Amino acid sequence: MITTRRTLARGAAWAAPAVLATVAVPAYAASSTLPEETYDTVALNQAIQGTMNIQANCRAYPTTLSIQGDSKASQPLYVAGAKSTSLISETSYTLYVANRIPVSGWKAIGADSGWTVPVRDTTAPQKRGFTAYTTTYTANNWVYDAATGRHTIATVPNFTALTDFCASGNQIYGVRKATVDGIIYSREVGPVTLR
Repeated sequence: MITTRRTLARGAAWAAPAVLATVAVPAYAASSTLPEETYDTVALNQAIQGTMNIQANCRAYPTTLSIQGDSKASQPLYVAGAKSTSLISETSYTLYVANRIPVSGWKAIGADSGWTVPVRDTTAPQKRGFTAYTTTYTANNWVYDAATGRHTIATVPNFTALTDFCASGNQIYGVRKATVDGIIYSREVGPVTLR
């Protein structure tokens, strides 16, 4: 049997099903008991867990769209399944917004979080009918917690943007990406309907 690029892509999509963005994904129970020298590849393939809140506010004009990571101790952004000595870098979050929602003027909410202001990303894998906006974590301040077996980030992305179109009721996708010891892992969430 000949393996084509299309066949591989189909297999990859089947192997990594989407999970709803509005649900905090729990850590894998086995990840904290693994021998330190091994990787939990299941958890790494679900890289960058925790809660990301994407919200649309249509009560005023212009309306707003926001990206807000959850900074609570129980739901920060984290990577499970890596070694305690693993180097995590090149972390990013890409939000896919329907093309009919013109987004402009992304700006940070609060103090500098170590995440770049989201920009339109033409280098991200394209989704038909959607525009990609990416924010990158430049601080690279990951902390390993031996009790949970997780690497966590002290800060989360918090940004808002203006739009002339109410985004509520429209679908979005989110892609979280991190490089762990030189290997890129990513996790796609969606589609999720904005409320």
